[in-house]
Amino acid sequence: MFLNDKIEFFELENLIIIMDKLIIEIFDKSPLFFAERVIVKPWQVFEDTLASTVMIFKEMKEVLSSEVIKDLPDAWLELIGGGKIEIWLEEQKKESHLFAIMDQNNEELLGLLFLYSDHGEADEGNINLRLGYLLKESVWGQGIASELIASLVVWCDELGVIRKISGGVEENNIGSIKVLEKCGFKKSDEEMPSGVLLYTFEF
Repeated sequence: MFLNDKIEFFELENLIIIMDKLIIEIFDKSPLFFAERVIVKPWQVFEDTLASTVMIFKEMKEVLSSEVIKDLPDAWLELIGGGKIEIWLEEQKKESHLFAIMDQNNEELLGLLFLYSDHGEADEGNINLRLGYLLKESVWGQGIASELIASLVVWCDELGVIRKISGGVEENNIGSIKVLEKCGFKKSDEEMPSGVLLYTFEF
């Protein structure tokens, strides 16, 4: 490796370290952001507000109804359906930035938001996000999802370091597709697993 190559390598490595620290700083903030009727907080903050693990899983079971989880990946279904919600939660905390979607008025748990980050073009200092969310059945059809995603877009725009948000959705999930399109996401031509569409929002 030549000297100039070494310098560029170390500069890129340092930038990645800086971006990693920035990502931690961004996603540890509480609350992460507000929507009109909901507040989004890091999952750990939500857990810390509850008195016991029993209460956490009581709230989780109300969110993870059979209708909510029916289209989830098989690996997730195996754990959730098998009563291993605690293991599933630990996996999500390791693999994603996990957030609680809560009612602003009473802090009831309404759902979960999953954000997955990568550096995108690291030499440009940008972050790409992939998103996923689950909302409890009782709030479906009330516009909560649209408020959530619209507020996420505004929050990302204000940060100034997010280059793109993307989300995969089952092609028969018309409701979620309408939410993404309403919030300015465009259908991507990127190859996806059979039956799944990718929608993106670029800043």
